[in-house]
Amino acid sequence: MCIIYYAVDVAGHTRTKGSVTVILMVFKDKNLNKMKVLYLCIVLILSTWVLIFVTFFCSLTSVQRAQVQQTPVEKDLVYVCGLSTAMGRNEELLQRIHSIVKPEKIFVVTKHVLHNLSVPVVQIKEPSSLPKERIDKISVLRNRCLREIENYNGYDWKNIKLIWVDLDMLIPDKTLRVVRGELTHNSTYDVICANGRGNFDDRFYYDISATILIDGTFTYLTPWTYMPRLNREIKFPEINKIFPHYRKFRQNKYVPVKGCFGGLAIYKFPIEECKYEAFSRYTGDAKYDRYKYNDYGKIRLCEHIPFHFCLQKRGARLAVNLGMKTFWTGH
Repeated sequence: MCIIYYAVDVAGHTRTKGSVTVILMVFKDKNLNKMKVLYLCIVLILSTWVLIFVTFFCSLTSVQRAQVQQTPVEKDLVYVCGLSTAMGRNEELLQRIHSIVKPEKIFVVTKHVLHNLSVPVVQIKEPSSLPKERIDKISVLRNRCLREIENYNGYDWKNIKLIWVDLDMLIPDKTLRVVRGELTHNSTYDVICANGRGNFDDRFYYDISATILIDGTFTYLTPWTYMPRLNREIKFPEINKIFPHYRKFRQNKYVPVKGCFGGLAIYKFPIEECKYEAFSRYTGDAKYDRYKYNDYGKIRLCEHIPFHFCLQKRGARLAVNLGMKTFWTGH
């Protein structure tokens, strides 16, 4: 008589309700050939081991699936913020942003709310009372957009990726596709600024009032800075070499900086308590004297510089993406 007895416990312990027990008994028949009985025993043994393996694999897979379900992946939310003086003129760009970038929401602060837009936009009415100074006014409006996002998302910036865009810029579809790629690309930088160019014949690097090189040099042309002695002399040929219109062969597409904007910037870093401040807040602050400039007889400080310093203090890293091009149209 050939007897095979095997007990399998899924948990690897003593047999329980969920265990699989295989009891195979084959009695030797006097009329059967001994070799046939041996072959039959071997087949039954192999079959039993296959059953054991399948049972163990299924139980292991179910445990792993349960563990995955216990840790859901948090979704990143992409929001776009913009300022508009004429929603009708900006509608075409908003359509392309919605179609190509595919943000969760688009927020626009505007003086005149326009109904029946062809693209879903959260329009935020400008406050009736605003500062007279341009930069102070822009700072108030930018903060208005940030507050709207906080109200919408419960003041939680953890999983928010913010795109700031100046809606009066000329922004090609190719640039918007670069923006879309940056949202999922795990680069070493937390704030990615556009390579903003003047929409003129020489296409020079435009946003010099917001740009600070990685060595701390303010890119505003030296003769017109508030305190030239605090910066080394810099001119457009050097600036355009650092931020070329056409990237050279094997040149890194990212240029690390301490300040930038370019009319379009992606923030993959939690903004939290960082806000835009009015220029009057920094009038007597020597820390920012290096980055102030003369504008038709008035001293200015770009609103992006203190904002970015706040982010960098908390660990953010900034860079200009040379392939993310925008163009000033003169509006």
